[in-house]
Amino acid sequence: MSKQEDHPVREALARFFPGAAAVWAPGASGMNNTTRFVRLDGRRYVLRVYETHRDSDKVRYEHAVLLALNEAAALPFAVPRPARTPESGETVVRLADGRLAALFGYIEGERPALERPASLRAFGRAAGELTAALARVRVAAQPAYRPYYELDAAHPSITPEDADRFFGTPPEDFADIAGELRLVGEALRDARREIPALRALPHQLVHGDLNASNALAVAGRDDIAALLDFEFVTVDLRAMEPAVCLSDLADAETDEDVLRRMSAFADGYASAARLTPAEIAALPLLLRLRRVDVVLHFLGRWRDRIEGPEPLRSVAAGSARSLERLRRLEAPLRELFAGLGR
Repeated sequence: MSKQEDHPVREALARFFPGAAAVWAPGASGMNNTTRFVRLDGRRYVLRVYETHRDSDKVRYEHAVLLALNEAAALPFAVPRPARTPESGETVVRLADGRLAALFGYIEGERPALERPASLRAFGRAAGELTAALARVRVAAQPAYRPYYELDAAHPSITPEDADRFFGTPPEDFADIAGELRLVGEALRDARREIPALRALPHQLVHGDLNASNALAVAGRDDIAALLDFEFVTVDLRAMEPAVCLSDLADAETDEDVLRRMSAFADGYASAARLTPAEIAALPLLLRLRRVDVVLHFLGRWRDRIEGPEPLRSVAAGSARSLERLRRLEAPLRELFAGLGR
């Protein structure tokens, strides 16, 4: 949605605020949605237009979890609260062009600086607190997304054969990173072999995409003010929540930086939630699984012509570097992760 394309915003706001004259401004939009900051009668809201799917059941599931967290969990930070339309009481509306839109209350905060140990510990503690809260949430509907370890269903446009062909014999646009793609393909095959063992680990609701862009810190402090963007919330391995966060922390300048950052996050997480020995043993694999899943997601976006080859090239090359690093650091990481145990 371009800055000039105001009609869908007006249409969505007319459903939530019929007859009112709200004003809005562009917000920081991610890969999967467009955001507008809205003001009306001295109050602020966030309007989201979903860009990569038109499945209202997916959005309703996300909203059911958020409403349950808001109503039942005494969290030390905020999570988004979906607004309801006055006419139908729905939290998601379908626009004339088929896109979906939702409205949330605005939450104060700033992007956390996840370089300082104190900030990383606060982020880890918030992730652990969310794990504990989500363990108590029950939603009647079935989750829209499959667990991370179901890699061959990671994107509806990519079959296992498609993935193996792409990583083994990449097309011309990716020929110069064939080595990196082979590494991702090898990690995919490794993960497939471990799926039966992963299925036996504890499962629960998880956010599934916690990172700095989906969090807010209290202004001028390290404390987490909010965790955002529950679009991919689903039932998955409990250990996948910290694994996602830890995997993203592998993108640091040096190995020492990686270990320092992961240690601070793990200290914070362990102060609020703990894992079993079997979960801890699986963590190195889960960190690699996260990197493979991200590549498959962008492979699907490229295959669906949502974007050109450059985002996929960048993600694949970066994931290959991280996979190499995670393999190299596996021994010290296992020692570090031991502190997450009961």
